[in-house]
Amino acid sequence: MKAQAGAAGIRALDWPAWRSAGLAFARGIRDGSGLAVALMPLALRGRAAAVVSAGSDPDALRSTLEQLSALPLEEIVVVLGEAPEALWFAARQHPNAVVTHVPQTLDPGIGRALGAKLTGEDIVLFADGSMPVPAVALASFLWRCDGGMDAALNDCASRDRLFHQRGEVPWMKEFLNMSLGRPDLKTNSLDALPFALSRTALDAVGASVLAVPPRAHAALLVKGLKVGIGGRTPRTATAEELAAGDHAEAWREAITAKGPRLHYQDKVRNRSVVGGVVHDTGIHPYPVL
Repeated sequence: MKAQAGAAGIRALDWPAWRSAGLAFARGIRDGSGLAVALMPLALRGRAAAVVSAGSDPDALRSTLEQLSALPLEEIVVVLGEAPEALWFAARQHPNAVVTHVPQTLDPGIGRALGAKLTGEDIVLFADGSMPVPAVALASFLWRCDGGMDAALNDCASRDRLFHQRGEVPWMKEFLNMSLGRPDLKTNSLDALPFALSRTALDAVGASVLAVPPRAHAALLVKGLKVGIGGRTPRTATAEELAAGDHAEAWREAITAKGPRLHYQDKVRNRSVVGGVVHDTGIHPYPVL
């Protein structure tokens, strides 16, 4: 369900209120028709699509696509790597799915980048085909991007353990957010599905950068886009062996854009004593403070 020009007042409702109204409306349709219709009414001013990393479980992919079918999506792009016939069949059964195939083992980040290039809608929801999420939970990500957020993240930080119990990957995520001036994001990052991006965000950073999620996350923050929490669903595991290198790329992205000190000023050193520069004069000159 799309919001029409005269329906701006709908956006005045907060998400919990709209969620309750939408569920009640869907329940009324099912009760009145006697049909088990998958439906999550959602008033969007823009057009939305979804990109699904197919995973490896045909049943999980079917469940994911069923939940996505309840949402007002123009298309669903399913990205498959080297896949068994059963996974192909599950994807092609869906009437609204655009199935793209790369005949090799496909990193999920690369799959999301490819899927994002294949759709031009105003909002793109990224989902995990191996971990079905109820439509009502996915809807909140679309709602928030349609309401002005550029990147609606999955809130995994609310389930964080004590700092010393988290491990290296959450530490890197939190340090990246802090170093880029967003400590409020805690350990939340673009590598936890589901999440949604606005067309503004995709055009600003480019779809290809999604191949390395921490780098894409850093690019969004560096460009000052509106990054926030879209909802809370079960987290998707991060491959720890890739995390360190991916975060190194993220900081490289940030340093290239904002300089080696990012947004932090050096208020301790008296640089005038050495002429306003540090020992690596030929690499990183600094002005006298």
